[in-house]
Amino acid sequence: MKPKCCIGNVSNTTTWTFSSIMKSIPIEVIQHNIFPYMEHADLKYCRLVCKLWDEFCRNTSTFILLNVQLKFDEELFHLNRKGFGFHDWTINKLKIVNNNIDYEYIYQILREIKRKSDLEHLILDKRIDFNQPMSQLVLNFPNLKHFSMNSTNLTNHAGLIRIVSNLESLKLRVMNLEKDFLLNLTNNFGSNLVKLKIGASFIGNEHLSCLTSCKQARNLKCLEIVSRRHEKFNIEANFSNFKEVEELSLEFGDANGEACLNEIVKIENLRVLSLSRMNLGDISKHFEKLKRLESLSLHNCNFKGLNQVYKLQRLKCLSIKGGTLDEQDVVGISQLELTKLALDRCGISADLICKHSRMNSLRELSLTGIPLTEEAISIIGREFTQLRTLSISSISMEKEKLQRLLRNDLFSSLRNLSLISCNLNDDHLETILDTTSILSRLSNLNIDLNDFSENSLKSLQNQNAASMTTISTRSRKSSFSNSDRPTSPKRREKQGCLFQ
Repeated sequence: MKPKCCIGNVSNTTTWTFSSIMKSIPIEVIQHNIFPYMEHADLKYCRLVCKLWDEFCRNTSTFILLNVQLKFDEELFHLNRKGFGFHDWTINKLKIVNNNIDYEYIYQILREIKRKSDLEHLILDKRIDFNQPMSQLVLNFPNLKHFSMNSTNLTNHAGLIRIVSNLESLKLRVMNLEKDFLLNLTNNFGSNLVKLKIGASFIGNEHLSCLTSCKQARNLKCLEIVSRRHEKFNIEANFSNFKEVEELSLEFGDANGEACLNEIVKIENLRVLSLSRMNLGDISKHFEKLKRLESLSLHNCNFKGLNQVYKLQRLKCLSIKGGTLDEQDVVGISQLELTKLALDRCGISADLICKHSRMNSLRELSLTGIPLTEEAISIIGREFTQLRTLSISSISMEKEKLQRLLRNDLFSSLRNLSLISCNLNDDHLETILDTTSILSRLSNLNIDLNDFSENSLKSLQNQNAASMTTISTRSRKSSFSNSDRPTSPKRREKQGCLFQ
């Protein structure tokens, strides 16, 4: 009986299993980035231990890819014609990226996948128009449960309307969202739909009314709405109709959300709330009503009353971006038992945070544009005893501060460190190289967007060759990188960065 191969989420923890099963990886797999979530180092390990990949593929009856995105471009299409054979694989998740190739290649890929019933996830890149041929092709996958489309042009609705009744999750990003289309779409929602993400240049009260009045949408567990255009209006949607929603994310361009917030607090099961670019007024009066809230993000919102945030007794994750916090707000934050805290240019310093809080339960801390002194570094390293992820970005990190950050007697539990756009140069990199214990202790080190020379980066790569530390080093001065592609939001999350 021929063997069957199943690959799950490809990461550091599964690389060795992957390597032992696959006897060889052809260079084309690496060049064309078929496994985009594998780190550069992981691919190197696979290549070192494998020599019989082609033979293995020929002797394997079924090749199952679970939660691994396949990306196709024109070159890979031609490789398939030479016997690469991905059409014979059982593909669970497919992402199609249009790298300026002929649309006929994309259509042909979708037509020729043999095991169409096994595809459950389909992701279409933003440069792929959802036109009449594409609308027809999506109907060929009867068991599609998760569909994501980020399209500039949605010129044919029929296929999407027909598949939506079977979906469990739908992510739809378009330039212009027509009300009649949205009404037709919501009327065809199935009872299995639990996750909905909709984004457009403008979403107003008429669009929101289509959603809030839709009975089929009331089973949603996760809802995200993004309106990009800067436009002032009062949000009057009855969000309390979404009684089952546990995760809610809203972004509007400078809209007034005070009335909207009065409805949101009526959602009893709400655990995660993210609000962006909204005028919220005094938010302190709402905290006692959000009894189950575990995560709160306020990004570029106008609000006051954060000093009462301690009333959110279950809150574990807090992210504040923009605005101006004061000392009383910090006092309120310090009374929470947070595990994750992200502060981005919100008018306070790290010294003020350290003055009022020891945050013994904090595991992840992200500071962007927050002034940081040597004393604050020492307090965070000594007192935040559970801290495993520290992300510092968009400040000037003097050499003395970096030396304090890398001291052996501080940050004993730290495993993920990011110093992004901190004006680091070759002298700073030499300090990192001199502190050999930091590389052996860390799982991930991200020093992207700093001013390193190519020679210095190669020295770092050579010294780290024997270490299992994953290092990302995209530099302003050099195109050299330890990663084989730019760091994506998902990868940053895997590497421990907060709220990116």
